[in-house]
Amino acid sequence: MVVHCTEPVYILLNGDKPQDWRACINMFRKLSFLEELVTFDINNANDATIQKLEPYINSPEFYPANMAKVSSAIGTLCQ
Repeated sequence: MVVHCTEPVYILLNGDKPQDWRACINMFRKLSFLEELVTFDINNANDATIQKLEPYINSPEFYPANMAKVSSAIGTLCQ
């Protein structure tokens, strides 16, 4: 379930799906990650990026309450 939340965040910040789980881990390790996340303007996301996000957003697993059962941090990230 955690992948269902981390991959969309990666897509938003990088424009493409991560090649593997390590790419997501490296994203979280970046010193600028939190700042990038907080200052991200969803209104500037292009249509191609939004289309890549649709399978995640439409998944019932993506709801923050479901994610929070696995990890409260990931549940918050999905909001």
